[in-house]
Amino acid sequence: MIDMDQLELRFDDDGERRDQAPEPEPRPSLLDPEETRRVIEDAVERAEDLLDDDQKMELLEAIRQAAASNQILTSDQVWDCLEQIEDDEHNEHDYRSALGPRMREAADIGWIINTGDYRPSQRPSTHGRPLRVWKSLIYETPRYRPGAAWDSLREMESRGA
Repeated sequence: MIDMDQLELRFDDDGERRDQAPEPEPRPSLLDPEETRRVIEDAVERAEDLLDDDQKMELLEAIRQAAASNQILTSDQVWDCLEQIEDDEHNEHDYRSALGPRMREAADIGWIINTGDYRPSQRPSTHGRPLRVWKSLIYETPRYRPGAAWDSLREMESRGA
């Protein structure tokens, strides 16, 4: 409720008097940057405990493969690579919260660098949430070999395909 004694008298362009409430006091921020950083670091530590060393290496290998074959990547490409190397002992749920720390590790190793951009995920299970975009520092440019297409066609013909 506005205290009528705190109203300031103002005049508009026509010289008409109008009453205006004073500017409200700024509210303190609900987000404490130090608390936010601490919560993030705690979550990273908990995620570290979810996987054994072999699983961590498997995730790193998926990141390396994704970075080697994509100039720009998100965790979507890492999941695609992981599905190719994953064995039946592990399911996607085992890795979900542990991928972030592995991406950080891959950046520390020098495989990828954060671009600061985000893209919607293409995986249906993520409902299009924004994913961090990374630039590969180990991308291997596909090599063009003249006549490779003809070689493939000749090989197919020789097999009777």
